[in-house]
Amino acid sequence: MRRLIDIAAYVGAASMAAAPWSGDMMLPALITGLVLITPQAIYLRAWNLVVLNLSGIIGYLWRLI
Repeated sequence: MRRLIDIAAYVGAASMAAAPWSGDMMLPALITGLVLITPQAIYLRAWNLVVLNLSGIIGYLWRLI
């Protein structure tokens, strides 16, 4: 399980790093990245990061709609 969380977090971090260069797909890339790194923050019990990730997801979804 831990390995799957780590892989998802790496993919999420890569998605967030690529977001500024993805043009029209920037918001979906940011949302995807945040969704993928949130399980790692939950696993680590880094609740401050969980709250920041959820806030970012909600904010980017709001901008997307």
